[in-house]
Amino acid sequence: MLLGVALPIIVFELLGYACLGLCIWHALHQGALRRVRLIELGAGVLYGLTLETLTILQLHAYQYGRFLIMFGPVPLAVAVGWSIILYSAMAFADSFALPAWAAPALVGLLGLNIDLAMDAVAIRLHMWSWLGYAGNREWFGVPYANFYAWFIVLCSCSALLWRVRPITIQASWRGLLATLGALLGSVVILALLDELGNAIHVSLVHLGSPHARLHPDDRALLLPPVLSHHALCSQHRRTPASIGWHLTGNVCSEPGIACRASAAHARNATCSFVTADIVE
Repeated sequence: MLLGVALPIIVFELLGYACLGLCIWHALHQGALRRVRLIELGAGVLYGLTLETLTILQLHAYQYGRFLIMFGPVPLAVAVGWSIILYSAMAFADSFALPAWAAPALVGLLGLNIDLAMDAVAIRLHMWSWLGYAGNREWFGVPYANFYAWFIVLCSCSALLWRVRPITIQASWRGLLATLGALLGSVVILALLDELGNAIHVSLVHLGSPHARLHPDDRALLLPPVLSHHALCSQHRRTPASIGWHLTGNVCSEPGIACRASAAHARNATCSFVTADIVE
């Protein structure tokens, strides 16, 4: 141990700073994109610190162990990690002629691939811990919603950074402001989706759905299946095979079977749609 910090954490920090140095070296050799790359790399560190601090203060879902360099509750190495993952994934995606919608999705999937392995190992090395999770719950002790958030953050952040690149590349202060605005926009998107997840959770509680027992950190998982299936049901006005109808006062006991209710009740009932695959 050094200054009360465990050796695995020290190695993690030093490797993170070394990778940041490699990213800086790469950015300096990017010709016309040199300015853009350096701004995005530096702003990524600030973004990581801001995102982690706000998440910890708002959700109280996890906490970090002891690192050599800390900014409040957040290790500098973690913020650097966000920056180098975002930078390297965007640089990789830039090497392909991908459509505007596909490049951010690739960035999100690349980051997700890293965290699927990293997070499960990190909690066992006491780099950070998820509050309220023990053993191998969900993904080896990591809440599923963490990975949903990773994808949304990287996908939205990279999409907005690419969007403002024509401004960032200009040699003026507007480029820096455009980059910071893009990163702020990503935080806003994540916050709005979190609020939407909360609203869906409250609706399920009101309707008496057993899925309302989901851990608070997993409520975001309701968004993709609920919204997509709601649109499907609204279009076809019937119950798909994998969806259960939950009617006020008449909760289906089996997915895929419409509740039997009177015509008068059915006309006035409030419905929500949940997939049968969500763990009750």
